[in-house]
Amino acid sequence: MFKNRNLSGRHSAVRIVGGCLLLVGALMYFQATLPGLVLAGIGAVGVASGVFGYCPACALAGRGVRKGVGK
Repeated sequence: MFKNRNLSGRHSAVRIVGGCLLLVGALMYFQATLPGLVLAGIGAVGVASGVFGYCPACALAGRGVRKGVGK
């Protein structure tokens, strides 16, 4: 049921920070308009993929975590 991680620790951290910045920035700048909610949703997806360490797009591309990298 659970997928294997395909993001390194550093990559996950960057996704979490970037997603939070996008989410907060979109809601502060655009507020509750359609573009703001769309950008906030994109930020939320980035945060979720960073928290779980799994990216479906990376999995489709065949990307995985290399041993000893990003720990």
